[in-house]
Amino acid sequence: MGQLTVPLTLEPAVYVAPDPDVFVPHIVSRFQGREAMWQTPHGETTLFEAAEAIIDHEDTPAMYRRAWADLQEFRRDSEMLGAIAALLGLTGANLDELFILAAGIEA
Repeated sequence: MGQLTVPLTLEPAVYVAPDPDVFVPHIVSRFQGREAMWQTPHGETTLFEAAEAIIDHEDTPAMYRRAWADLQEFRRDSEMLGAIAALLGLTGANLDELFILAAGIEA
């Protein structure tokens, strides 16, 4: 029968911390939001251009058009942004990614 070999010293395992949850900002500046949309492809165009086409459509509520023209910040819970996102086929995860991208933009 073979001998059991036991190491003379124990080595502690290396602790690998899990990746922290990604922070999704709920508010970004107008510039950050619009620039993130310019940087995001959407079909043959950009997300910004696709959103502008929706805003400019005659069926878009006038309040949404005014909000788009005058907003100073993009809010994750905005009714207008949610409606545009739905028309563009964006999911909640897509919006989270957009807000994360936007928060990292500085000029």
